Amino acid sequence: LDKTKDEFMSIASHQLRTPLTTIKNLTLLLWDEKFGPMNQKQKRALQDSYTSIDRMVSLIQDFLAASSITAGKFELKREHTSLNEIVKDAVEQSRDLAKERNLKFKPRVSTNEVVLNLDTQKIKEVLLNYLDNAIQYTPEGKEISLTMKQDSRSVEVIVKDQGIGVPEDEQPGLFSKSFRASNAMKHRPDGTGLGLFLAKKIIDAHGGETIFSSKLNHGSTFGFKLPLK
Repeated sequence: LDKTKDEFMSIASHQLRTPLTTIKNLTLLLWDEKFGPMNQKQKRALQDSYTSIDRMVSLIQDFLAASSITAGKFELKREHTSLNEIVKDAVEQSRDLAKERNLKFKPRVSTNEVVLNLDTQKIKEVLLNYLDNAIQYTPEGKEISLTMKQDSRSVEVIVKDQGIGVPEDEQPGLFSKSFRASNAMKHRPDGTGLGLFLAKKIIDAHGGETIFSSKLNHGSTFGFKLPLK
């Protein structure tokens, strides 16, 4: 059954990706007013549409990545890149959503530039997943933080929240494929359970270490540590 599900998701995801790319590109052209001027109300509606399209594209990428891992075809496209810039990009992409949910967002990124041989897009996906979870599962008015720090051997990026946490007896299964904690399913029924599974696979493939701790109703900590050499 699991194999059949993977095959179906892979085929469906490939078929969905092409029309979604077309819709996304046309939305960008509308935003740039290539087909004529728009008022602010129309632009706000278009922005909401684009956010939803981006969410769908992200879900499709998760399904395709999960299928690749199952098929043993998971690959990294490494390049020498600044981890600081990856972290800053992820922070900027998450800032508006945190503001919408009335959360205090406190990012602290190391000023010492760290250049590593990474798959830029995949590491960014890991951070966006951590930040998205922190934002979605943290009540209004509470705080989330992101910290990047390093020592002589490694660099560490940590996302902390004051959210719902993960029940202790369910924590061992958290990074399994399609697993979702019971309280997370009640809070956000539309999740796929692939985000943390993929995040751990990506960090493992980079020779890194996944960091996690949580206390029910008191928040969670997600992060990773990567070797400098």
